[in-house]
Amino acid sequence: MVRSLRQFVPDATTWVLCLSSTAYDILNRIAEPGVRPIALRDFEAGDAPLAAAKQDGRSQIEYYFTCTPSLIRYVMRAAPQAELVTYLDSDLGFFADPEPIYQEAGNAPIIVVPHRFPPALRHREIYGIYNVGWVSFRHNDEAISCIEWWRARCLEWCSDRVDSVNQRFADQRYLDQFPAIYPGTHVLRHKGANLAPWNLGADKISLENGRVIVAGRDPLIFFHFHGLKTLDKRTVLTALEAYRVPLTSIIRKAIYLPYLKEIRRIENELAPFLPEVPKALRELAGGSSNMRGARLKNRLRGLRAFITRSYIRLPPDPKPAADR
Repeated sequence: MVRSLRQFVPDATTWVLCLSSTAYDILNRIAEPGVRPIALRDFEAGDAPLAAAKQDGRSQIEYYFTCTPSLIRYVMRAAPQAELVTYLDSDLGFFADPEPIYQEAGNAPIIVVPHRFPPALRHREIYGIYNVGWVSFRHNDEAISCIEWWRARCLEWCSDRVDSVNQRFADQRYLDQFPAIYPGTHVLRHKGANLAPWNLGADKISLENGRVIVAGRDPLIFFHFHGLKTLDKRTVLTALEAYRVPLTSIIRKAIYLPYLKEIRRIENELAPFLPEVPKALRELAGGSSNMRGARLKNRLRGLRAFITRSYIRLPPDPKPAADR
């Protein structure tokens, strides 16, 4: 996500909340340009309400959800000169400069992005009308008030389940109330922002001069690569089937393959920092290559109906050039 963003915004500064000491150590060692790692211990220091929430029985993932508005609040305080702070999920990939998002929103204090579910998936709005993958806040009183309100709600309740009575789900469904409570909230109209498996079926996806175009109008700015699962080193299962979206040639070649190739390249780059991972993967796969192959075939047989249109095969890694 960071590298795809910096391809279009070279001076972007990205604050990363590291939820493990390993992540923090690696980011410090590779010194990625524009990245400011935040150690979890520093993030939590002196925040008694957050500490209390961490100890109240919520699961690890629920605690991570709880941290979302607190992270935005932390960055706003650490970078008071920043005019605008945007929270980004880490599974985004940028295909263009996000400037059109800010141009559309103008001076709005808050920017939210709708899920844009097609009619057949409208029932999924129980998880939220808006997606928490991108949320922007301007450094003004209305936005700061909204962050504090959102943080208080997440500290109270941030369960990984739908609460139909109170219309809550994790940190996300609270966003539904932003436009009513904070009239300055801008609901983004650009359909190239946060294109995702859940809304790919809502509009026509085309290719024009090498660029992905949504609804015949909006160039793809960023895609939300939700729900990817690795079956083996070269086979990745997408979440498209779950959202009734066929894996077309455009979606495969112009959206998923460039992202997955970059993910694999970064994994290879980081392998020296994680020497235990290849061994763990070998053990998980079952030892010998024959055993791994047999287990994979069994998994694929069981998943065949599901992955008929939703898995991607990557080309093999290029062999290193021979010494001359």
